[in-house]
Amino acid sequence: LRELDDLGEGNKGFLIGASYILELCSRAVELFESDMASMEQKRYLIETVLTNMQFDGQKLTFTLVEPFGAIAKLAENREWCG
Repeated sequence: LRELDDLGEGNKGFLIGASYILELCSRAVELFESDMASMEQKRYLIETVLTNMQFDGQKLTFTLVEPFGAIAKLAENREWCG
């Protein structure tokens, strides 16, 4: 019975994490462009979502941190819509 309780707690943690990720995905631009967001908050947002950033003077390249890369790919292909 205790193992079932622990499993339930794990599911709660997963749901909270998934909810946070989806909220961040849906509001990233709004959060970043907000006048209320400090530079530290914007830096944290960038570091949470992006990795391997390089700027060659004209073009910024980066990799999306997972699961953000998978979510972007699904949204791009509309596979998640069915």
